Amino acid sequence: MSERQIDQQANFHLVDTKKPEIQNVLFEIDKQTFRSADWFEKPSEYAEYSDVHLIFVGHRIAGSMAFEHDIDIERKANGTLGDDYVRTTGTLYIVNTAILPEFQRKGIGKKAKEWQIAHAKEQGFTRIVTYPRKSNAAIVGLNRKFGFEIVMEIPAGEWYDEEPALCMELDLAK
Repeated sequence: MSERQIDQQANFHLVDTKKPEIQNVLFEIDKQTFRSADWFEKPSEYAEYSDVHLIFVGHRIAGSMAFEHDIDIERKANGTLGDDYVRTTGTLYIVNTAILPEFQRKGIGKKAKEWQIAHAKEQGFTRIVTYPRKSNAAIVGLNRKFGFEIVMEIPAGEWYDEEPALCMELDLAK
């Protein structure tokens, strides 16, 4: 199947994170996609997210996306992050986008980013925020292609233990 065919077949489905079988699927996707330091300790931790979508290509799971509504991370005046989430009306926080290795570099990430932006607009959000690892050139580059701006570099140890993160935002009100 060509990259174009895979891209055209990608679709997104909201899932119920209260169901243990869905939690297990999300846990397995994360284990195949992210570093072990980024995994939840147990699958049941996915239940806290209310807006989680599985990514399908045909009938196969290709990844997942998790969002939080009207939430961001506290940012202090000195340019560091606080310890708490804060209510930020109009903000869609992209917690993660996980594309399974066999589907990476086939246009799924681009299609997911297009869908995320359309989803945010449809839901009435005016801003999207996400916190990728600084070293994740693929997602940083993709976010930039879609107009996300780096608004803050977060030192190692504040977000990810071993490396810096970036705070990236997209203003949908422009």
